[in-house]
Amino acid sequence: MTYYAKFSNGPEKDSEINLFITEPQEPGWYQVGDELNSKFYKLVNNTAVEYTEEETSYYLNNLEFNSIIDQLRRDRDIKLRLSDWTQAIDSPLSDSKKQEWLEYRQSLRDFSVGLSTVEQINSFVFPEEPSK
Repeated sequence: MTYYAKFSNGPEKDSEINLFITEPQEPGWYQVGDELNSKFYKLVNNTAVEYTEEETSYYLNNLEFNSIIDQLRRDRDIKLRLSDWTQAIDSPLSDSKKQEWLEYRQSLRDFSVGLSTVEQINSFVFPEEPSK
């Protein structure tokens, strides 16, 4: 049996596979082999080519990195929302405390600066919240 794939980003190089099927249903499907497998492919000169081990490793590391960093961003956004009150005009905090919170909030916004590997983001810890 021959399998085909449709690439989600069109026929550009390094597009990701969208779906395997056994027979093309419409234009834009590319033959990827005789066995259904979990390998990754890219389009090169309008031909589906299997990723090298290095490309596969890079792709999977990027998926993991992006998944973790996205979760950290969601956590950061919650921390920012929960501390919005500290910067309000009618906040009960002193000017010096407002400044501490301002710096804390900026460090939350800047958390991803310098994080470029899965190991770095796995060991990341958010800064401690200032006292109220």
